[in-house]
Amino acid sequence: MDPGSPLPAPAAEIAKGYAFGGEALETAVRASGLHERYAQAVDRESAYEKLTSRTGAAAAPAPAAPGREPAPERPAAGREKPEPSLVEQVVGSGLFTSLARLVGTRIGREITRLLFGTTRRRRR
Repeated sequence: MDPGSPLPAPAAEIAKGYAFGGEALETAVRASGLHERYAQAVDRESAYEKLTSRTGAAAAPAPAAPGREPAPERPAAGREKPEPSLVEQVVGSGLFTSLARLVGTRIGREITRLLFGTTRRRRR
């Protein structure tokens, strides 16, 4: 065998009597010290149930049918959004965002260089 290759894993052996079920399992569970604490199922009130009881069942949204997405809410007919101004259009554009990020990065880099005393390396 090659000295760098891994050895095969030993086969898992289950001893007779260790793997048990049915009546033997029930006996072992009842003999456990934790049986008294965990034997009874407890159905506590969930956080969702507590919140819906506080706000009232009428305010809670009805659950959607399985496999169906809820319909998006439509704005009221008389309340349309006003068209954004030229400044809002420019500031909201991707080009402006990219440019602002670039300028901010450069300014931050220069401030860091000033603070730590490093200079830009110039090619000769």
